[in-house]
Amino acid sequence: MGVAGAAYCLLGGCMLVPQLLGDARWIAALYPSLFKRFQPPPADAERPEKAEELPADEGLAIRLLGYLVLLLGACRVVTGFYWGCGYVYLGLGTCVAEVGVICHELLRHDSLQLHRGVPVLLANMALSILYVSSAAPHCR
Repeated sequence: MGVAGAAYCLLGGCMLVPQLLGDARWIAALYPSLFKRFQPPPADAERPEKAEELPADEGLAIRLLGYLVLLLGACRVVTGFYWGCGYVYLGLGTCVAEVGVICHELLRHDSLQLHRGVPVLLANMALSILYVSSAAPHCR
């Protein structure tokens, strides 16, 4: 759970600061590409001069998704080190919440890339089963 949380923190951080990545800006589009055909945000030199040509909602959605992924990662890192009942439920809750988000997008039919979303869905289910089976005996 701690390793998955650290990976999510890194992924969320890369989504929030894509301009620091330089040529590796595709990392910022890794998680959003599960939900739609996402192009990484253009560099400042490539941006058009007029503000009307930039979709403002898309940048906001990517930042909010980055904060959500970062929050999920931080919760998973914390739950990777503590075995109290509340932390076990928090870790399980992060996996179930992400499964819910992916299933919601799957039910919309037009936005989820099925072959990209199902491995993430299965990985979250395996992580939650492994985590609960190993953490449940320590929960008192």
